[in-house]
Amino acid sequence: MFKKLLRIELIAILLVLSLLVTPTLAVTEEVSAQPKLEIRSRNFWQEADITFWQTLPFATLFGHLIDRQLSAIMFPGASPHWNAIVTFATVVSAGNAWIHASKVTKKEKKIN
Repeated sequence: MFKKLLRIELIAILLVLSLLVTPTLAVTEEVSAQPKLEIRSRNFWQEADITFWQTLPFATLFGHLIDRQLSAIMFPGASPHWNAIVTFATVVSAGNAWIHASKVTKKEKKIN
């Protein structure tokens, strides 16, 4: 019993330490060697790509939560409707990426 508890505590401590250290190890070359502002122009598709992949997991999570709430009312005991969840997440994330990239590139055109 004591060994099992000690093992769980050790795993928890290692998990917390890894979460604390990971952001310091996640420095990429782009972050460490940033060019001057004049050189760094924003590309529409690059902004859309970054925003799409950042919002897709959250849209999937919210799609799953909405599906579970609606399924509890309309289809009690049904398994998750993954086709609808993934479609919802993709459409929401793509729409958000398009809107965000449009705003960013319009702002940059006004500045330049």
